[in-house]
Amino acid sequence: YTPYHSNSHFLSVLYIGLDRIYHYDRNMDTGLLSPPTVLPPYVQVTGRSGPRHSVIHPTLGYMFLVSELDSTVSWFELDKASGNITYIRSLSTLPPPYDATGMAAAEIQCSPDGSFIYVSNRDISDPNQYRSSISVYSINPSSGALSYLQTVSSVGIHPRHFDLTEKF
Repeated sequence: YTPYHSNSHFLSVLYIGLDRIYHYDRNMDTGLLSPPTVLPPYVQVTGRSGPRHSVIHPTLGYMFLVSELDSTVSWFELDKASGNITYIRSLSTLPPPYDATGMAAAEIQCSPDGSFIYVSNRDISDPNQYRSSISVYSINPSSGALSYLQTVSSVGIHPRHFDLTEKF
């Protein structure tokens, strides 16, 4: 799930099979979920994209979504008052030119300062996982637009999840 912000009463659930982002209202006292009263029940995303994980920018009104099946990262404008999201644009999680055959995106994280997005790419076609990687994007602070910076080897097999940490 993706809470829209720390005081939110909205919750979203990504449904890979139907390419949808479902919305729920969350009772802040009981934690229980109910169908939305204001929002449409879901947002349809690009067909056969396979929405996998999402993250909310820590200060700007944007949600970022990684889609597993088409290896894309998308960004949405987020209305924190109503919970509505509006699609803006998508980019490949792989550097151009890159054969996406056998690749699947997985995790997405936003840096704590809101400057960067990180996405994992899994090579599901090769048991040796030579193409598994992490892609990095900068975030434009005024528009939320992503700009591709680099892709580096994950130095591991099938990077399904990762975490960002501050210095200890």
